[in-house]
Amino acid sequence: MPEKLTALKTAMQLEIDGEAYYLKAAGKSITPFAQKLFRQLAAEEKIHLKKIEEIYNTLQKRAKLPEKLNLVRPSSAIQDVFKKATGKLKDKAPAESSDLEAIKTAMGMEEKSIALYDGLAKEAHSPFTKRFFVLLSYEERGHYLALFDAYDYLTDPAAWLEKKEKIMLD
Repeated sequence: MPEKLTALKTAMQLEIDGEAYYLKAAGKSITPFAQKLFRQLAAEEKIHLKKIEEIYNTLQKRAKLPEKLNLVRPSSAIQDVFKKATGKLKDKAPAESSDLEAIKTAMGMEEKSIALYDGLAKEAHSPFTKRFFVLLSYEERGHYLALFDAYDYLTDPAAWLEKKEKIMLD
């Protein structure tokens, strides 16, 4: 049990650090698209933290985890950030290098979270705990892919749209 609690503490700190980083990046970002993306990622990290804290508090009391604890679920809000941005592509200037560096750093943070949650899922004994960490890992992968897409979008919006939407711009 102590190992699990330690792992959960590590997970909570990753989520706290992630939320703080995304809020800071949103505040420093030049591009409205990057600002919105970072704010949405911060909101999702906050949700992850709350769910991990629920499990941590239950285990700390040596109580049995309920089989129907509200698990995380994939968010479509990040995709909405992309959808809203694509209507304004012609007005976009190339991204500031600071936004691109913030995205690269965020991708590294998401990779660290994915590795932790994958490891916790492998070590889990109960189906519930395994499922919880698989879902967290899945969400962090979604964040990573969104950041990867954002990098492509900010470096060349027209090419990104052509690739994603399979249409040609005039």
